[in-house]
Amino acid sequence: MKNYTILTNNPSLQAVFPGKYPNLQCEIDYRELSFEALLMAVRDEVHKGAHVLSHPLDGSVKPMETPYKSVLIDKAVGELDF
Repeated sequence: MKNYTILTNNPSLQAVFPGKYPNLQCEIDYRELSFEALLMAVRDEVHKGAHVLSHPLDGSVKPMETPYKSVLIDKAVGELDF
């Protein structure tokens, strides 16, 4: 069973997303972390068996131009996917 989670350090996403998409079953896991620390948190979730569904460096914004990052993961535990 899918267990979608958006891991983010963007406070706007936490505030706006649930109201904008009320029927979407997706947990918002907001963490007050730096860009780099958030990527390490995503890595830690992968080590626990989660799968990354969106590329952590997607989009046209260069990594050091914004302090915010949001990554969609599936926390349904599975085998480590190399």
